[in-house]
Amino acid sequence: MPLAGLVFGRERIGFVLLRREGDTLSVMQARETLLDRPLDPTDRGSVQPVAQVVKTLTAEIAGRYLPLHVSLADSLCRMTVLELESAPADRTGQRSLAAFRLEREVGRPPAGIDCQLLGQDDGKSLLLAASLDEDWAGYLGDILTHAGLVPWSLGANLLCQFNRFHERLTTNASGGALLALSPDAWSVLIWDAQGRPRVIRSRVRQPGADDFETVAGELERLILAYVHGASGREIAAIHVLAGDPAMALMLDRRLKTPSLRIDPLEGCRWENGAEPPSDTIASMALAAALTPA
Repeated sequence: MPLAGLVFGRERIGFVLLRREGDTLSVMQARETLLDRPLDPTDRGSVQPVAQVVKTLTAEIAGRYLPLHVSLADSLCRMTVLELESAPADRTGQRSLAAFRLEREVGRPPAGIDCQLLGQDDGKSLLLAASLDEDWAGYLGDILTHAGLVPWSLGANLLCQFNRFHERLTTNASGGALLALSPDAWSVLIWDAQGRPRVIRSRVRQPGADDFETVAGELERLILAYVHGASGREIAAIHVLAGDPAMALMLDRRLKTPSLRIDPLEGCRWENGAEPPSDTIASMALAAALTPA
């Protein structure tokens, strides 16, 4: 069965339709649209025009029964790993506790929230929480409804990418870090020796900004804070998910930990004969499409 992925950035929307053939991803369609202005949940008049853009991008799946997985740019989400003295055993209680903690951090309650209990470390319960603010949840939901689409899943790009490359990222017995660059955000996920997310950060990127040195500096501080936060922590490698190799080169010059570049479009065969340029959000849509149904 074909797999479909749709991704929303602040100014871009991307779509892919693919088939998995062994280790190869046979991409039948890969499209991207740069919007006239950034998505804005306070502008309800933009719902219909954006929905029409989405409808055009996803024309091949109109009226078809197949999984459509939707991913959001990390700058549109809030993600964190909470360290708790104790966590409720039931999902309802976990969501309520995660919502309370996120509201306390940012001053407003999340409208939609999901969470996953990751086990314990040093006597603390680890709870992964991801949320959307109320305006974004309703706004994007209206866009999908007007486009005639019902998503099978809704996720954040960084977590979709971590799941896509999970086996490669967690092959060693030590922790590691993944730096993912997209046109409007850079994001970091640090995991421990058991492959569990421990630190998640995301920052907005300005279009065309030369921010590699700034990103490298912030990543260095995050890694040092995590490693020195408790005994026995180690980052064996930093994986860089980016089309431009310059980010990995910058990290190699600045940090002692080796960086390993991941081509975000690796393993793809493009049926239309033309591979998308490396600065598109096609890789984000690919990671979304590969979300387990």
